[in-house]
Amino acid sequence: VVHRDLKPANVLVAHEGLENERAVVTDFGIARGPREAALTHAKGALVGTPAYMSPEQVRGEPIDGRTDIYALGLVLYELFTGQLPFLRDAEGVFAVAIARCRRAPEDPRTIVKLPDRLAEVVLRCLAMSPGDRPANALAVATELEAWLATSSGVRPGDASALDFRATVVAGRIEQPAATLAAERPGSSPGGSAPSPSGSS
Repeated sequence: VVHRDLKPANVLVAHEGLENERAVVTDFGIARGPREAALTHAKGALVGTPAYMSPEQVRGEPIDGRTDIYALGLVLYELFTGQLPFLRDAEGVFAVAIARCRRAPEDPRTIVKLPDRLAEVVLRCLAMSPGDRPANALAVATELEAWLATSSGVRPGDASALDFRATVVAGRIEQPAATLAAERPGSSPGGSAPSPSGSS
């Protein structure tokens, strides 16, 4: 299934007990199977949310699951930096969407301190060409688990790795907004913290 509208507003965190959390993707209203996913337009209008569309979606080209990978890259970029890419040099949702078709995003490491391996995963998800992105969500998850293994000592595939994800979401990856603000180049102590737009 190609979701075609992956964005923060459609990702919920389900709490299962005191320690277990998992991300749940919602709103499959415009999702399509692989054979139908090429339908990006409907009666002359774009289908999806422009702020989280892939370059091929913006251009109205055939799409597949790698379009969702691009949207995932945007969600991760916003999660780590507090903002979507291209906002510094483009005004308006549609201007930002068009900018995605013309150039690569700004490296998130220029905005916040981020481990190189993690930033590289995000940038691969945001490659302009679908062929340069991870093949599917499993490939992204594998890369993220490999990063977790090197930073935490938990091996990918371990049963403990599943439980460890809740700790990571609460701590390592989803850092407190104040911490992100403090790490921004040129930021001052006590400055205002960024908050994801969650635009729809």
